[in-house]
Amino acid sequence: LERMAKLWALRGQPDPSIWRDEARYDMQRISGYDAIAWVDPSMQVRWVVPQKADVVLRRSDLNQSELQRDGLAFARGYREIAFTPPYRFRNGDLGFQAVLPIFRGEAFEGWIVGWFNMKNLLDIMLQDKFPNFSIAIMIAGDEVYGRYDKSHKHEAKWSQESSLSLHGVVWELRLWPAAQPLG
Repeated sequence: LERMAKLWALRGQPDPSIWRDEARYDMQRISGYDAIAWVDPSMQVRWVVPQKADVVLRRSDLNQSELQRDGLAFARGYREIAFTPPYRFRNGDLGFQAVLPIFRGEAFEGWIVGWFNMKNLLDIMLQDKFPNFSIAIMIAGDEVYGRYDKSHKHEAKWSQESSLSLHGVVWELRLWPAAQPLG
């Protein structure tokens, strides 16, 4: 996303077909995306990849959602990447947005927005990490990801917790030995 926003800032608004090719390239190179879009300065979704997401997202006015509007406003105001807190997509999956503002000099030209499915992204990121441990990730006390057996064996006795604040969102990680090695 950052590369796409920088190219736009250097070269100006690209041809839509070239932009879509760049977005497809990013989606193939970096797993976990549900969609990438250009959102114009009026917060209307204009260009979307993949095609199947285009139908849903093109009807989206991101100004109608406080959560999305706040993410866009933060990115524009601070001229840096912003992440929305996790929320439920229209299909019920939990995800979030990464939002990058596009400035060409002082002229604001919109945002590049990436939609990420929380489970898919974390499955990819954690697939080789902690193979003999159960994992739960929470935000504000709500579990947003879990990789464990249903018994929660060993959790009460052996779990360890840590937290990380990332762009105003506190992520809590809990690890405990798996009842049997996962995998």
